[in-house]
Amino acid sequence: MPRHRNLSLKTLIKAVPWDLFQRYFDQLEIEQKPSGWALINAQAMETFLDAPENAEAAGRITEDFKRINDLCGSGMGNLVRAYRKYSIAFDHQAPAQELAMRLYLDHREPFEFAWSLYLFYGCPSKLSRHYVTIPDLAVSDDRLGQFKASVQGWFADLAKGSVCQVHSFQDDGETIIRVSRGSYLRTVACWEGEDMTFKTYRPASEDLLVHNPATSTLSIKASIEKEREEYLRLFAVHIAEDASIADTAKRERVFSLSPVQKGTFDYGGHGAVSRVDLTKIRLKLRGPTNPIVDIGADDVRQALDDGAWGLSLRSGELVMARFRFHLRPQGEGPKRVTFDIEPPARTDLTQKRYADIIESYLREQGVKLR
Repeated sequence: MPRHRNLSLKTLIKAVPWDLFQRYFDQLEIEQKPSGWALINAQAMETFLDAPENAEAAGRITEDFKRINDLCGSGMGNLVRAYRKYSIAFDHQAPAQELAMRLYLDHREPFEFAWSLYLFYGCPSKLSRHYVTIPDLAVSDDRLGQFKASVQGWFADLAKGSVCQVHSFQDDGETIIRVSRGSYLRTVACWEGEDMTFKTYRPASEDLLVHNPATSTLSIKASIEKEREEYLRLFAVHIAEDASIADTAKRERVFSLSPVQKGTFDYGGHGAVSRVDLTKIRLKLRGPTNPIVDIGADDVRQALDDGAWGLSLRSGELVMARFRFHLRPQGEGPKRVTFDIEPPARTDLTQKRYADIIESYLREQGVKLR
């Protein structure tokens, strides 16, 4: 699950009308529900959530509140985008928290769409990028059902649970598929009154696949490499209905750090890019034990030139680089964007603002291969 923004119950309760909170708790299937003062007072709400008898329900409630809160920060644009995509009228003067709660209560599919966008653009995690050309891709219910069944069976075989949910959306030509599924069971010690007991639970994870026909790319957000590879294969088999797509995509490199190692990369910038800093690298050194070293500095190139660590960019295979781009977009003040690239296909640049400007520069420099 993503790392949430800090949640302030005081801010949330102040921004959301009490009747929406009443409707929220009415739709929950729990025995004890807050009412009255707790719907308009943050301290009373916290008292309800902290009560031992409400511990199980409090986890679900807090997670819902955190998702709603997440869409009010960097996800606000995704929230508005969902209202407009589904042609839902809304009060432009209403607080973001109220808009998110109304979407959650009355328009769940648009809420799930906004949440999927937030996971893709708003969460700081790396994606694998693959070149995938699929003319006129159409995700039918039948294709999606076969994809879900295969995903579910694969994770079940890994002992990560046999339950998963798959949501699919179309947005400006893109196909967005979100998979909510389980992970390995965990057991934790906890207190029940004055007794210590043990509870076993299965954590949930959410993965994303986003196909962009305009750039012929498939972006996959999942934490483990073998999971990303399986998602690529199942997407090719069930969604694209062409297994060869996955084999072709795995062979083709999306990124190369060869220009950085060879010294041909231009850090001086041009156009909207004023300059570029290399702030971290990962080198796989030569030797029988295949040592790997991470080097970080405000300017790694200068640090290496000064003799730090006795290494150079040619001391081994460069397997990761962190860039800091200094930008001056037209009509805006100076901006800085930091991101990693791990050839052949990993980056977190997709989720960054000004990615189009940066990708164009990387393409010119031979780091992005097409």
